[in-house]
Amino acid sequence: MGMPNEIYIVNAYRWGDNERHSYTVGVYTKKHKAREAANSHRDYRGGKYSCTVESTFINRFENDDNHYTKEIYRAISQGDLT
Repeated sequence: MGMPNEIYIVNAYRWGDNERHSYTVGVYTKKHKAREAANSHRDYRGGKYSCTVESTFINRFENDDNHYTKEIYRAISQGDLT
């Protein structure tokens, strides 16, 4: 189980590239629910989008910290396999 106030953000990236079209799929309080959403959305989009799960904490941000979110899971797309 995560720490108090830890949340999980699911993002979708077209062909796994964060420089192309991307968007937030959802925000979850349970890691396993975020992973399920990432896998489900990847499949729903026909494998054109990779989905990542990033962990972070509510109301926590520091300008000196470049790692206030951390990728903990990636549901890879077909494009990531090439």
